[in-house]
Amino acid sequence: EDFRKVMMPLSREHNPLVLIVTTVIENNAYIAAMVADEATPDYDAQKIIQQLAPHIEGKGGGNPTFAVAQGIKISGLAQVMTTAQKMLNF
Repeated sequence: EDFRKVMMPLSREHNPLVLIVTTVIENNAYIAAMVADEATPDYDAQKIIQQLAPHIEGKGGGNPTFAVAQGIKISGLAQVMTTAQKMLNF
């Protein structure tokens, strides 16, 4: 829920938008993906999370516009961002 509070205002201000956020909370790695409405035909937050979650030995879910994963491999967060950049063609 905290991810959503931080990410939602950005999706209103910047559309189309694909946003991926990572953090560590209580020794767990977290990934959140948000896809603003206008970007949804090209990107799916749930599919993004499914591709990124294995890097943190985690699982997640959500819907096409917002999804979250939790895992135990904090050291995998760097690979999450590298993979995300490739997925989004940055």
